[in-house]
Amino acid sequence: MDPRKYSAIPPTTTGGQFVNVATQIQYPRYLLDMNDQTEILSGELVITSCELQLRWQQSSLQAGWKLPGDWLVPEVAETTRARVRGDELQNVARRLGASRAYHGVGVRETMMDLRAFYTVADLPPDDSSMLALVEGWTAEIERLEPLSCTDVRTGLATFAHFERLIYDVAVSGSRAQQAQTIASLHLDWSDQGHRLGWDLLADVGNICSEELATINVSAAYHRGSIHAIMERTTQSYEALFRCRERLDALTRWPSSATTVDFEPVPTTRADFTKTTAALRTRRAA
Repeated sequence: MDPRKYSAIPPTTTGGQFVNVATQIQYPRYLLDMNDQTEILSGELVITSCELQLRWQQSSLQAGWKLPGDWLVPEVAETTRARVRGDELQNVARRLGASRAYHGVGVRETMMDLRAFYTVADLPPDDSSMLALVEGWTAEIERLEPLSCTDVRTGLATFAHFERLIYDVAVSGSRAQQAQTIASLHLDWSDQGHRLGWDLLADVGNICSEELATINVSAAYHRGSIHAIMERTTQSYEALFRCRERLDALTRWPSSATTVDFEPVPTTRADFTKTTAALRTRRAA
């Protein structure tokens, strides 16, 4: 059976691979030349595992998958085959999550991709498979994390990395210290008896990255707070308060709000120890 006939825009072949004309995604033959005889009923259509894979790819791209060339991995084919065979999806979802993490895909994008799969596979949302996906992603990130400076939940910097940035400024003796401040956004609405979920943490990280990137500032997440070293400029304060406004829009508790405070950048090692200790213990969320 020729898998090319299932694409809405027929792929062409190049160098032993199929290439979808619409997306220029290269499909290695080991993923497409599969045993594709198994079929499932989706609405009024009978589709094969290969067609399901291609529909999933298109749905994920439309939902916001960032780099088309990173989407197709062996675990994708494994997932579609499990669906058409009627197998449980938790184990393959866990392997898919680990594969996404290994290839540098964030947890938000990974979860969005699996939701796209549920849609095209005509399945209701499956909390167990989504949890397995996140567990696989997290386990792989933790395996890779010793060389990482990134908080796996938000995509922001880890607090340990942020401490190193503060230390570098504190011991630099630069005049820039006087022009900088440590700004903190405290998600005081996050302690309503609930831990922040993965979806919400990903939204928090996305908002902070977008707003603070406009002033070339890297933010760190720690225990319900976002910290950043920024210049004392109008542009910086505007970006910070835009960030706070968008974060407040995430809360389910209208009476709560994100609070902001500022600390001077330490200028000595003693001040560094005192400042970082205060930041580290400010929240218990």
